[in-house]
Amino acid sequence: MNFLFKPVFLNTIRMKSVWLMWVLGLLPFINVIAMSINSNFLKMSGEKGTLSGFEYFSMNLGILHNMLLPTIILTFIISKIFYDELNSGIIFMYKDINRTHILFTKWLSIFIIHLIYIFILFVSSTIVYFLFINNYDFSSGTLIPLPKYIALAFTPTITLFFIEILTINFAILLSLNFPTGYTILGVLLFMIFTTIGPMLDSVKYFIPTGYDDKIGTLGSVTVLLISLSIFTIYFIITYIYISYKYKKIEY
Repeated sequence: MNFLFKPVFLNTIRMKSVWLMWVLGLLPFINVIAMSINSNFLKMSGEKGTLSGFEYFSMNLGILHNMLLPTIILTFIISKIFYDELNSGIIFMYKDINRTHILFTKWLSIFIIHLIYIFILFVSSTIVYFLFINNYDFSSGTLIPLPKYIALAFTPTITLFFIEILTINFAILLSLNFPTGYTILGVLLFMIFTTIGPMLDSVKYFIPTGYDDKIGTLGSVTVLLISLSIFTIYFIITYIYISYKYKKIEY
Protein backbone atom coordinates (compact mmCIF):
# COMPACT_ATOMS: atom_id res chain seq x y z
CA MET A 1 0.00 0.00 0.00
CA ASN A 2 2.92 2.35 0.73
CA PHE A 3 4.10 2.17 -2.89
CA LEU A 4 0.60 3.10 -4.03
CA PHE A 5 0.00 6.09 -1.76
CA LYS A 6 2.69 8.41 -3.11
CA PRO A 7 1.65 8.33 -6.79
CA VAL A 8 -2.06 8.54 -5.93
CA PHE A 9 -1.55 11.47 -3.55
CA LEU A 10 0.82 13.37 -5.85
CA ASN A 11 -1.49 12.84 -8.81
CA THR A 12 -4.44 14.13 -6.77
CA ILE A 13 -2.76 17.32 -5.56
CA ARG A 14 -1.96 18.23 -9.16
CA MET A 15 -5.64 19.05 -9.54
CA LYS A 16 -6.28 22.80 -9.53
CA SER A 17 -9.35 22.26 -7.38
CA VAL A 18 -7.17 20.92 -4.55
CA TRP A 19 -5.13 24.12 -4.50
CA LEU A 20 -8.30 26.20 -4.68
CA MET A 21 -9.56 24.43 -1.58
CA TRP A 22 -6.27 25.11 0.21
CA VAL A 23 -6.46 28.79 -0.77
CA LEU A 24 -9.80 28.97 1.07
CA GLY A 25 -7.80 28.27 4.22
CA LEU A 26 -6.49 31.84 3.92
CA LEU A 27 -9.93 33.26 4.77
CA PRO A 28 -8.64 35.02 7.93
CA PHE A 29 -6.64 37.43 5.77
CA ILE A 30 -9.91 38.52 4.15
CA ASN A 31 -11.13 39.14 7.70
CA VAL A 32 -8.26 41.61 8.15
CA ILE A 33 -9.31 43.55 5.05
CA ALA A 34 -13.00 43.52 6.04
CA MET A 35 -12.32 44.82 9.54
CA SER A 36 -9.82 47.40 8.29
CA ILE A 37 -12.46 49.05 6.10
CA ASN A 38 -15.19 48.66 8.74
CA SER A 39 -17.18 46.28 6.55
CA ASN A 40 -20.02 44.27 8.08
CA PHE A 41 -18.70 41.20 6.23
CA LEU A 42 -17.07 38.90 8.82
CA LYS A 43 -17.45 41.65 11.41
CA MET A 44 -16.38 40.56 14.89
CA SER A 45 -17.21 41.63 18.42
CA GLY A 46 -17.38 40.13 21.89
CA GLU A 47 -16.79 40.55 25.59
CA LYS A 48 -13.52 42.14 26.59
CA GLY A 49 -10.58 39.72 26.81
CA THR A 50 -12.52 36.56 25.87
CA LEU A 51 -11.59 35.57 22.30
CA SER A 52 -8.58 33.23 22.09
CA GLY A 53 -6.59 32.19 19.04
CA PHE A 54 -8.17 28.74 18.96
CA GLU A 55 -11.68 30.18 19.21
CA TYR A 56 -10.88 32.47 16.29
CA PHE A 57 -9.72 29.45 14.28
CA SER A 58 -12.84 27.51 15.29
CA MET A 59 -15.01 30.44 14.21
CA ASN A 60 -13.33 30.53 10.79
CA LEU A 61 -13.72 26.75 10.42
CA GLY A 62 -17.43 27.08 11.17
CA ILE A 63 -17.84 29.95 8.71
CA LEU A 64 -16.21 28.01 5.89
CA HIS A 65 -18.21 24.90 6.77
CA ASN A 66 -21.47 26.85 6.57
CA MET A 67 -20.40 28.57 3.34
CA LEU A 68 -20.31 25.06 1.78
CA LEU A 69 -17.69 26.12 -0.78
CA PRO A 70 -14.86 23.93 0.62
CA THR A 71 -17.28 21.00 0.76
CA ILE A 72 -18.39 21.52 -2.84
CA ILE A 73 -14.76 21.65 -4.01
CA LEU A 74 -13.83 18.56 -2.00
CA THR A 75 -16.84 16.70 -3.40
CA PHE A 76 -15.75 17.67 -6.91
CA ILE A 77 -12.28 16.27 -6.17
CA ILE A 78 -13.78 13.04 -4.83
CA SER A 79 -15.96 12.68 -7.91
CA LYS A 80 -12.91 13.09 -10.15
CA ILE A 81 -11.02 10.45 -8.18
CA PHE A 82 -13.82 7.89 -8.18
CA TYR A 83 -16.60 8.51 -10.73
CA ASP A 84 -14.40 9.85 -13.53
CA GLU A 85 -11.86 7.05 -13.12
CA LEU A 86 -14.60 4.45 -13.27
CA ASN A 87 -16.20 5.90 -16.38
CA SER A 88 -12.98 6.69 -18.23
CA GLY A 89 -11.52 3.24 -17.70
CA ILE A 90 -8.49 4.55 -15.79
CA ILE A 91 -9.31 2.11 -13.00
CA PHE A 92 -8.21 -0.66 -15.38
CA MET A 93 -4.63 0.40 -14.55
CA TYR A 94 -5.18 -0.91 -11.01
CA LYS A 95 -6.54 -4.31 -12.04
CA ASP A 96 -3.60 -6.20 -10.49
CA ILE A 97 -3.74 -4.34 -7.17
CA ASN A 98 -5.92 -5.28 -4.22
CA ARG A 99 -9.13 -3.22 -4.33
CA THR A 100 -9.08 -2.71 -0.56
CA HIS A 101 -5.64 -1.10 -0.81
CA ILE A 102 -6.71 1.12 -3.69
CA LEU A 103 -9.80 2.34 -1.85
CA PHE A 104 -7.98 3.04 1.40
CA THR A 105 -5.16 4.84 -0.43
CA LYS A 106 -7.64 7.11 -2.18
CA TRP A 107 -9.56 7.73 1.04
CA LEU A 108 -6.33 8.52 2.88
CA SER A 109 -5.25 10.93 0.14
CA ILE A 110 -8.55 12.80 0.41
CA PHE A 111 -8.34 12.83 4.20
CA ILE A 112 -4.80 14.27 4.15
CA ILE A 113 -5.83 16.92 1.62
CA HIS A 114 -8.60 17.91 4.03
CA LEU A 115 -6.17 17.94 6.97
CA ILE A 116 -3.80 20.21 5.04
CA TYR A 117 -6.71 22.58 4.38
CA ILE A 118 -7.49 22.68 8.12
CA PHE A 119 -3.79 23.15 8.94
CA ILE A 120 -3.54 26.10 6.53
CA LEU A 121 -6.65 27.60 8.11
CA PHE A 122 -5.21 27.11 11.60
CA VAL A 123 -1.86 28.70 10.70
CA SER A 124 -3.45 31.66 8.90
CA SER A 125 -5.94 32.13 11.77
CA THR A 126 -3.09 32.11 14.30
CA ILE A 127 -1.04 34.63 12.30
CA VAL A 128 -3.97 36.99 11.84
CA TYR A 129 -5.00 36.60 15.47
CA PHE A 130 -1.67 37.60 16.97
CA LEU A 131 -0.79 40.27 14.39
CA PHE A 132 -4.22 41.87 13.99
CA ILE A 133 -7.09 40.55 16.13
CA ASN A 134 -4.93 40.86 19.23
CA ASN A 135 -5.18 44.65 18.91
CA TYR A 136 -8.90 44.56 19.73
CA ASP A 137 -10.17 44.58 23.30
CA PHE A 138 -12.26 41.41 22.82
CA SER A 139 -9.05 39.42 22.30
CA SER A 140 -7.61 37.46 25.24
CA GLY A 141 -4.13 37.49 23.69
CA THR A 142 -3.70 33.73 24.18
CA LEU A 143 -3.88 30.76 21.82
CA ILE A 144 -5.70 28.50 24.28
CA PRO A 145 -9.17 29.60 25.50
CA LEU A 146 -9.75 30.75 29.05
CA PRO A 147 -10.38 27.75 31.36
CA LYS A 148 -14.14 28.36 31.56
CA TYR A 149 -14.39 28.42 27.75
CA ILE A 150 -12.17 25.43 26.89
CA ALA A 151 -14.98 22.87 26.70
CA LEU A 152 -17.22 25.24 24.74
CA ALA A 153 -14.41 25.87 22.23
CA PHE A 154 -12.89 22.43 21.68
CA THR A 155 -15.95 20.16 21.80
CA PRO A 156 -18.01 21.75 18.97
CA THR A 157 -14.85 21.96 16.84
CA ILE A 158 -14.20 18.24 17.23
CA THR A 159 -17.82 17.26 16.56
CA LEU A 160 -17.82 19.48 13.47
CA PHE A 161 -14.69 17.63 12.31
CA PHE A 162 -16.63 14.37 12.70
CA ILE A 163 -19.29 15.73 10.34
CA GLU A 164 -16.68 16.70 7.76
CA ILE A 165 -15.16 13.20 7.80
CA LEU A 166 -18.60 11.64 7.37
CA THR A 167 -19.17 14.04 4.47
CA ILE A 168 -16.09 12.59 2.76
CA ASN A 169 -17.52 9.08 3.10
CA PHE A 170 -20.94 10.17 1.91
CA ALA A 171 -19.42 11.90 -1.13
CA ILE A 172 -17.42 8.78 -2.02
CA LEU A 173 -20.54 6.65 -1.61
CA LEU A 174 -22.49 8.87 -4.01
CA SER A 175 -19.63 9.20 -6.50
CA LEU A 176 -19.58 5.43 -6.97
CA ASN A 177 -23.15 5.62 -8.22
CA PHE A 178 -23.77 9.09 -9.68
CA PRO A 179 -22.02 11.73 -11.83
CA THR A 180 -20.48 14.86 -10.32
CA GLY A 181 -23.57 17.08 -10.39
CA TYR A 182 -25.79 14.60 -8.56
CA THR A 183 -23.02 13.82 -6.09
CA ILE A 184 -22.59 17.49 -5.21
CA LEU A 185 -26.37 17.90 -4.87
CA GLY A 186 -26.56 14.87 -2.58
CA VAL A 187 -23.72 16.15 -0.42
CA LEU A 188 -25.34 19.58 -0.15
CA LEU A 189 -28.57 17.95 1.04
CA PHE A 190 -26.54 15.96 3.56
CA MET A 191 -24.87 19.17 4.77
CA ILE A 192 -28.21 20.92 5.10
CA PHE A 193 -29.54 17.97 7.09
CA THR A 194 -26.55 17.93 9.47
CA THR A 195 -26.86 21.71 9.91
CA ILE A 196 -30.60 21.84 10.56
CA GLY A 197 -30.81 18.45 12.31
CA PRO A 198 -29.27 19.60 15.62
CA MET A 199 -32.09 22.16 15.89
CA LEU A 200 -34.78 19.47 15.64
CA ASP A 201 -35.54 17.38 18.72
CA SER A 202 -36.70 14.46 16.59
CA VAL A 203 -33.32 13.87 14.92
CA LYS A 204 -30.68 15.89 16.79
CA TYR A 205 -29.56 12.96 18.93
CA PHE A 206 -28.67 10.93 15.85
CA ILE A 207 -26.17 13.55 14.64
CA PRO A 208 -22.64 13.94 16.10
CA THR A 209 -23.15 17.70 16.57
CA GLY A 210 -26.58 17.23 18.15
CA TYR A 211 -25.18 17.13 21.68
CA ASP A 212 -23.17 20.36 21.55
CA ASP A 213 -25.83 22.21 23.52
CA LYS A 214 -25.60 19.58 26.29
CA ILE A 215 -22.01 20.44 27.28
CA GLY A 216 -23.23 22.43 30.27
CA THR A 217 -25.36 19.58 31.64
CA LEU A 218 -23.58 16.40 30.50
CA GLY A 219 -20.02 17.72 30.45
CA SER A 220 -17.64 17.91 27.50
CA VAL A 221 -16.18 14.41 27.98
CA THR A 222 -19.60 12.74 27.91
CA VAL A 223 -20.68 14.78 24.90
CA LEU A 224 -17.48 13.86 23.05
CA LEU A 225 -17.88 10.16 23.85
CA ILE A 226 -21.49 10.13 22.64
CA SER A 227 -20.60 12.07 19.49
CA LEU A 228 -17.62 9.80 18.85
CA SER A 229 -19.85 6.73 19.21
CA ILE A 230 -22.39 8.09 16.72
CA PHE A 231 -19.60 9.09 14.33
CA THR A 232 -17.93 5.67 14.58
CA ILE A 233 -21.17 3.82 13.80
CA TYR A 234 -21.87 5.95 10.73
CA PHE A 235 -18.25 5.81 9.60
CA ILE A 236 -18.07 2.01 9.79
CA ILE A 237 -21.42 1.54 8.03
CA THR A 238 -20.57 3.92 5.18
CA TYR A 239 -17.03 2.62 4.73
CA ILE A 240 -18.19 -1.01 4.66
CA TYR A 241 -20.76 -0.15 1.99
CA ILE A 242 -18.17 1.83 0.00
CA SER A 243 -15.73 -1.08 0.21
CA TYR A 244 -18.41 -3.56 -0.87
CA LYS A 245 -19.48 -1.36 -3.78
CA TYR A 246 -15.89 -0.71 -4.87
CA LYS A 247 -15.03 -4.40 -4.90
CA LYS A 248 -18.05 -5.12 -7.10
CA ILE A 249 -16.91 -2.75 -9.83
CA GLU A 250 -16.13 -4.53 -13.09
CA TYR A 251 -13.17 -3.46 -15.20
